[in-house]
Amino acid sequence: MGTRLVKETPSGGVVAYRVADETDILHSTQRQEALRLMDEKCPNGYRVITQGNIPRLQKNIDRAWSGQISKNYDDRMWGIEFKCK
Repeated sequence: MGTRLVKETPSGGVVAYRVADETDILHSTQRQEALRLMDEKCPNGYRVITQGNIPRLQKNIDRAWSGQISKNYDDRMWGIEFKCK
């Protein structure tokens, strides 16, 4: 899965991308793609509200599959919540 808009509102949204390690958060091609998606959604600029790790699975699925799904760094997603100016 690549970078994608996981939540969209009329005035912003949340973009998410996969991270393998801490350096990917700020210096990956996926982050550049996330910034491009935010620029596309907000041609007059945007403001980052919050960003951080986001869960890849719903909690009820995670409980049902506990111990059977890998929780490696390769499975981490980074989300950026933004609002258009």
